[in-house]
Amino acid sequence: MRESVINVLFYLFDDILTEQDGQEADLNQMAHWLSEAGFAHEDVGRAMDWFCELGKIGDYQPIIQTNPAVRIFSPQEAYFIDEEGQDFLRGLCRAGVLDTQLQETVIERAIALEEPLSLETLHWVVMMVIMNTGASETVWERKWSQIWLVDDDDHSVMQ
Repeated sequence: MRESVINVLFYLFDDILTEQDGQEADLNQMAHWLSEAGFAHEDVGRAMDWFCELGKIGDYQPIIQTNPAVRIFSPQEAYFIDEEGQDFLRGLCRAGVLDTQLQETVIERAIALEEPLSLETLHWVVMMVIMNTGASETVWERKWSQIWLVDDDDHSVMQ
């Protein structure tokens, strides 16, 4: 059965990685579990590639921004991240949840999914990026709670 990479990743994070309980999982074993769950080989491969690329951001160092800039999205980026998603990302930057480096990583990971994203899926991508920065659990938990405090009507962080 053909699934989107997003569905494979949801299954990976929700069902497989949570069962690992902090243990480092072998990539080949994870791919095997996904195949056993019924996901197509091609979709599993694309999801594992996405997952491996996400792991490369572990050396993240926060950037201190003195002059905040407004990010203009290219037509390709706007295809995958609609205006609502773009406003959401801008709100996270204004709130200090994302710096420019993390925002670029979120955009890159969103485009790598190769399909237009809902706001809910974009929330999930942001969470995965923040969790993989190597920041302490307290830091990403605080940032994660801020992500969900963004008001869906105006995309500003609620106080």
